[in-house]
Amino acid sequence: MIFNNQTQGETLPKGYHHLTYDQRCQIYILKARGDTSSSIANILKVHHSTISRELKRNKGQRGYRHQQAQEKAFLRPFQP
Repeated sequence: MIFNNQTQGETLPKGYHHLTYDQRCQIYILKARGDTSSSIANILKVHHSTISRELKRNKGQRGYRHQQAQEKAFLRPFQP
């Protein structure tokens, strides 16, 4: 299941954006390859804290899973 990067009624401060599904796929592949958070950030051209937060927020028992991360990111704005 692939979700659109924008959610209904959501606005972000200028200069902020969400990671896309493709970026999450790249994070998954690069992390599995053994790349560090900093090197992944350089490759994706985002701040290293963005990658660190993404990995911390979406790490499960089986590690980082891009599909589950995308689903959680899509549902997050709709949770009370």
